Amino acid sequence: MFVYILLYTFAYVKPYEQKIMTLHYYLERRKKRKNPELSILLFVRIKGKLLKIGTSERILPKYWDLGTERPKKDYPGAGLLTDFLDSWEEEIKAVTREARILRRTVTIEYLKSHLSFITKRDYSFFGIWDKWITEES
Repeated sequence: MFVYILLYTFAYVKPYEQKIMTLHYYLERRKKRKNPELSILLFVRIKGKLLKIGTSERILPKYWDLGTERPKKDYPGAGLLTDFLDSWEEEIKAVTREARILRRTVTIEYLKSHLSFITKRDYSFFGIWDKWITEES
């Protein structure tokens, strides 16, 4: 009887499921800084590889909630900043879902090429020149 129960429980145990992707917002940690506000960074980890994305947003550490990885309610503009961070997270999830529907493997490179908030910047001389010409026209 004991052997049967033991075999029964092992037969229905779910196999280990590894998370494919994790998203976390962290504050940038620098030892020497002139500005007391810290940059908010998005860390996307896919199968052990890491993509760090700067959000261009800054916040004082006293207004950052480490548990929710969002600004605290008493931060001025907390609602807008939370919506902004949520929109980035939702876009990453949408790109991931679309890739799965198309049966493509989601990688860091795939995300970089499909996210709207990651822009390819051309820092070459001619890239800057072309940008200046179009802005001055």
